[in-house]
Amino acid sequence: MFYEKIRELIVFTAFLVVALWKFDVVIEVLKSIWKIVFPFALGGAIAFVINVPMSFLEKKMLGKIKENNKIGKKAARPISLLLTIILAAGVMVLVMFGVIPQLTQTMGNLMTSISDFIPQMQNWIREFSHDNQDIMKLVDQLQFQPDQAIKWGISLLGNGAGNMMNTTMSAVGSIASGLATFFISFSFACYILFQKEKLHLQVRKVIFAFIPKQKADAILNICSLTYRTFANFLAGQCLEAVILGMMFVITLSILKCHMHF
Repeated sequence: MFYEKIRELIVFTAFLVVALWKFDVVIEVLKSIWKIVFPFALGGAIAFVINVPMSFLEKKMLGKIKENNKIGKKAARPISLLLTIILAAGVMVLVMFGVIPQLTQTMGNLMTSISDFIPQMQNWIREFSHDNQDIMKLVDQLQFQPDQAIKWGISLLGNGAGNMMNTTMSAVGSIASGLATFFISFSFACYILFQKEKLHLQVRKVIFAFIPKQKADAILNICSLTYRTFANFLAGQCLEAVILGMMFVITLSILKCHMHF
């Protein structure tokens, strides 16, 4: 037993020395591995998020259909997944066509308000600091140009994308790569959601095969607690969003304010 630990320590030290010696090579290898694993990791994350509303629909809304007939039992999960995808797509469409235009308009109004406020602030400072020439010079140099601010913001947000898309071919390649990654991730997520009971049993067998029972139970308990916490958090956030939305709609309706959808 003692010699086995010494041997493991020597092997670990050798790997550590080689990794530190060829650190750049190790980083490149890890990057290559991550590029391969990333679509599946993203698919797992998508499945983890979608499983919360999908399980709710499958158990609460389609539970009676599953109990009554075999066809309903087989169709409950695909129907719940389809309803979840439609719901998520509806939320994204609402954000794209409802929130983003209003946010753009609000930013434009904010720029206009700031450009109107700067001259007023300059006049106010001149009235109270006309004896101080240094302050007067700073006030005269203070200018706000909305066009320049907008250009600066756009350039700041677009630097990363602009560096990757210098040519049309690189842009097409980036879009194609992104679509391929999303397709692989979404397909893997659907596979996980359709086979989650079977995969759960297989993962349990693998964990108990290579890890002692006490540690395996602890790992499974942590995973279960993580999922329950995330599910409760997501449900709470959705409920809070609905309540706040209804409160704003009722308040604006009572005050007869204009609402843009």
